[in-house]
Amino acid sequence: MFVNVALNIPADKLFTYGVPANLQSAVQTGKRVFVPFGRRKLTGFIIDIVSSSKLKDVKTISEILDEETFFDAQDLKFYKWISDYFIYPLGKTLAELIPAGSGKKDFQWIVPIPAPADAKPTPLQKILLDIVHAHPHGLALSELIKKSNLKNAASIARTLHLDGLVRVREKEKKQLGILTQKIILLNDSVADQLKLTPRQKTVVDYLKNSGPAELHALMAATSATAVVVKKLMEKGALSVRDEEVIRKTSMNSTLARPSPDILLNDEQKNALENICRFTSSATFKPVLLHGVTGSGKTEVYLCAIDYVLKMGGSAIYLVPEIALTPQLIARITGRFDSDKIAVIHSGIAESVRYDQWRQIRRGRINLVIGARSALFAPLPDLKLIIVDEEHDASYKQDDRLCYHARDLAVVKAKFSNATCVLGSATPGVRTFYNARTKKYAHLELTRRVNNKPLPRIDIVDMKTQKE
Repeated sequence: MFVNVALNIPADKLFTYGVPANLQSAVQTGKRVFVPFGRRKLTGFIIDIVSSSKLKDVKTISEILDEETFFDAQDLKFYKWISDYFIYPLGKTLAELIPAGSGKKDFQWIVPIPAPADAKPTPLQKILLDIVHAHPHGLALSELIKKSNLKNAASIARTLHLDGLVRVREKEKKQLGILTQKIILLNDSVADQLKLTPRQKTVVDYLKNSGPAELHALMAATSATAVVVKKLMEKGALSVRDEEVIRKTSMNSTLARPSPDILLNDEQKNALENICRFTSSATFKPVLLHGVTGSGKTEVYLCAIDYVLKMGGSAIYLVPEIALTPQLIARITGRFDSDKIAVIHSGIAESVRYDQWRQIRRGRINLVIGARSALFAPLPDLKLIIVDEEHDASYKQDDRLCYHARDLAVVKAKFSNATCVLGSATPGVRTFYNARTKKYAHLELTRRVNNKPLPRIDIVDMKTQKE
């Protein structure tokens, strides 16, 4: 068995590796593997599984890093399209879009060794040697470069290694992984037969009354030490299991309020009915919701999301980064089940994003809210994508993988046979043109809710004002 792997390097090709017999049962497209690459080891994604290869002397994968896959065949088609369209290597595309998670990183560790008597290091080499010898157990090459402040420190370190003045070791660093906690369970039949100390009896009684407990919570509630718990485990009165902890963003529950019943006006009802009809058809449909400021677009979005979730589908709601306020999140979490909502933006910790991604893949999340990066969440049964303020410049990423989230939202909707609603009071020229030429459905909200007047607009000639 062989696998084609996409690596996070500037090479527009896949690399073939053999799969050892003991790992073949765990191989799946969408999992990460740790593989040898030249003198290094890199983390990559399995893209294809093949039974044979024409290549000779194929290296084998070192380790499979995940129990779960990070994407399915449908998601992979979308990622490949992005890679091809923007001429960006697939491995780097995946590294850009998918959380780092439980990958591994190979790095160099510089260790000092006694210098030969005839050694004559150059002034620059001496700077590095002084730093290395100040760390008897060694230090990472990246740290050495930072401390020396020399641009060519890596090259000098290699020369020192070749000259026998330092030793370079390859080390592996595990990146972010799954967070677990220890749950303590009581074995009643064993505990009832033991002669317990007062402190041990307190622990046993607590577990009898409260059931399994997290280790630190148990110790805090009973004032027991780790030694007490360990002794009970040695006697067989207690057992322990590791339980995964899902890291989450704060949903601002203090701000969340039950959503009041809002009566839609005729234009809102018409827009909602059309969007619901499009989502029910299970075919790709791009829509421009063109509504003046204050016309109630957000309420139309939320009603459409509610309809999709009740159908058993899922939805993505994109907003500009500046608009992703606690008040908006509170409004949404007050209306839908917060346990099934993921909030994704640049400000959340990578660990939280990693856990959210796995929850989405498990089908436990049906609504993703966030800035442009939320678009890539691998939601199953995606029915609706909403891009609020679609004209906003923050949807465009202009470094590394350059893309416009509004345009990719339309592409993703096409791959998923979903409805994509682009909302704005001042739509972009391309979006407006597509609506006028019937490429997109065009829904309009021409007046503000509750018949509130539009703001007064005055056109002022500044030349006359100066005079």
